[in-house]
Amino acid sequence: MLEVTLTLVGLLAVLFYVFMRWNFDYWHKRKVPGPTPRILIGNYPDMYTMKRHTIYGLDEIYRSYKQQYDAVGIYEARKPQLLVISPELARRVFVSDFKHFHDNELSVIVDEKSDYIFANNPFSLVGEEWKHRRADVTPGLTMSRIKAVYPVTNEVCGKVSDWLRKQIRLSPPEGIDAKDMSLRFTSEMVTDCVLGLRAESFSENPTPILASIKNLFVLSYSLMLYFVLAGIFPSLTRFFKVRFVPLPIERFFVDLMQNAVDTRRAQLAAGKQFERIDFLDYILQLADKRNLNTRQLTAHTMTFLLDGFETTATVLSHLLLLLGRDEEVQQRLLNEVQAHLNEKGVIDFEKLNELPFLDACVQGEFTSKDCFLTVEQI
Repeated sequence: MLEVTLTLVGLLAVLFYVFMRWNFDYWHKRKVPGPTPRILIGNYPDMYTMKRHTIYGLDEIYRSYKQQYDAVGIYEARKPQLLVISPELARRVFVSDFKHFHDNELSVIVDEKSDYIFANNPFSLVGEEWKHRRADVTPGLTMSRIKAVYPVTNEVCGKVSDWLRKQIRLSPPEGIDAKDMSLRFTSEMVTDCVLGLRAESFSENPTPILASIKNLFVLSYSLMLYFVLAGIFPSLTRFFKVRFVPLPIERFFVDLMQNAVDTRRAQLAAGKQFERIDFLDYILQLADKRNLNTRQLTAHTMTFLLDGFETTATVLSHLLLLLGRDEEVQQRLLNEVQAHLNEKGVIDFEKLNELPFLDACVQGEFTSKDCFLTVEQI
């Protein structure tokens, strides 16, 4: 009996091993170069340990192949992926040939039943739906609308400065968390620019908006497990969908959207002309034109909220980290900014394009003592 059990266990182990390696010749058959994948983890060594971000593993592959190839084949567990290395090829994917690449994996793992908000994000939509949503959103991002909310940016920057001075006086022993500060900034600015509401992120009593935004980007263990299993069993995504936006968070933002809409319409009904033509003004016009309900309005608006909070906060916090490592770069950037300040102590909107060093720092093009990445490294 023991021998039979051991034989079955051994047979199952062999079958599992063969199954896990079955697809590892995918790129070899297509004559695409790439690193050798490993059982369970493929080419993502930090998938399970989580000791460092997976981007570091991809960066190591990039540096190993960037001098020889435009793209290499890698694996997420058993699932083949193409890692584009060449900037020229990346430009073709994102610009000239984008019509062939606008669909992505998110469209496979989420739908309106599992996550209505995320399923209606342009990054999750495919085909004609993606084109229609893009056509809906783009007119709301005209230069005139961006300029109209520029004073909000300056006002929020003033709040950041005041908050920083207060933190310096308090001298917190753990220092100032740049990511938290950056997320406070984006929460305050995006909420005001998009919805015309105040998050009070830098006050003693911030609104629930900040907490909800932070919870929005917390990756649950169940979601992490789903991605691991989807890498091992790609067909799983056909039958099981995921929810990125937790239901309580979705309900919060739907209520927030309704509050913003009711407030703005009440102002208009009272004959009060709002001081700026912002995105909410545009989205209300779109709602009347398309007969959209609050949930649909929220889905449209969350495009800017989801894509404006974490992404911008990550860029800002990383920039602050690199600036903190190089005082020479800090001073040069400070000199450029101060040279363009007007009598009110802010930079005129029209002069923002006249700050090449600031743009280089944000884009990561400046290299000093290995602190900033070059264009090639990006």
